[in-house]
Amino acid sequence: MKRYRLTCSRASLSDSLRPGRTGSSVIAAAALFTLALPGVPAHAAVATCFGVPATITGAGTLTGTPGNDVIVGSPGADTIDGRGGHDLICGLAGGDSIQGGTGNDWIDAGPGDDMVRGDLFSASGDVVASDGNDVLLLGDGNDRGTGDNVAVSGNASGAGNDRIEGGAGDDRLAGDNNSFIGRTTGAGNDILNGGPGVDELHGDGQAGTVATGAGNDLLDLGADGGRFAIGDNNLLTRGGVATSAGNDVIRGGTAGDLLVGDNWADNSLRAGTDQLVGRAGDDTLFGDNVDFDQAMTVGSAGGRDLLSGDAGSDTLRAGPGNDVLNGGPDSDTCDGEAGTGDLALACEAVTRVP
Repeated sequence: MKRYRLTCSRASLSDSLRPGRTGSSVIAAAALFTLALPGVPAHAAVATCFGVPATITGAGTLTGTPGNDVIVGSPGADTIDGRGGHDLICGLAGGDSIQGGTGNDWIDAGPGDDMVRGDLFSASGDVVASDGNDVLLLGDGNDRGTGDNVAVSGNASGAGNDRIEGGAGDDRLAGDNNSFIGRTTGAGNDILNGGPGVDELHGDGQAGTVATGAGNDLLDLGADGGRFAIGDNNLLTRGGVATSAGNDVIRGGTAGDLLVGDNWADNSLRAGTDQLVGRAGDDTLFGDNVDFDQAMTVGSAGGRDLLSGDAGSDTLRAGPGNDVLNGGPDSDTCDGEAGTGDLALACEAVTRVP
């Protein structure tokens, strides 16, 4: 039986076989041939956001289209504007500034100290009626997240039903709108989870002078608690007025938390029916509205609230309305305030409860 050997000339590879003496030469030549093959160039992986291939990538300033975009930033600090459409935006690492624009957007800011708005931002002038239902995942870092709109010097309105996840870090989250010297309007039903860190949660938003509108929100400071959680609006100046209140569920953590069922303002006209749970820690719970100095309940409006201190030495202040105050374990102080049909349970010190 004939044996064959694969040979290569200097000028070119020959795939012809010709008689040879041993089978081992065939194996050796085949091995050399295989090793001599040029490498196949690798293709760069396609960037994705929430598992969807990106339509826009880059670093620095990235701007979307009026349609549905998939935008992926860089490991550095990016500025991203989704504009219109239902967008997917991933900032990756770095301290990013992101706004989703109009539409129902999903935003993953990634690690870093990020500033994220679900809808629009204006440094001057008003932002009117942009209210997408957005999901904001802020990642690790000291982040600022607003579900709808931010107007630095004007008025802001919008009422999307948003979800904001703060992640690890000291975060400031607002479900609807922020206006630092103007008015806000919006009543979205939002979910805010602070995550680990010293967080501040506003179920609706912050206003300089007047806040109208309040949604039914779920606020959770996380297992470790935070600085405070306000069910509705925070008025940033003395004399500010809040005209609405939602029916909110607010949960603290192991820290000494301040939980406010409705508004933080000098003048509040409405109160919702809220459920506040301090969980562990020495907490202070206000069922309705609290004044600018966090010292006392304000206004005559009162909801039928459920205040639960849980573990820790807690202070529960029910406000107007007929409320249930449950101090839980440890030494708690329960004040029915202006209610005429309050019920106090497991409270070691009780005032103004029939």
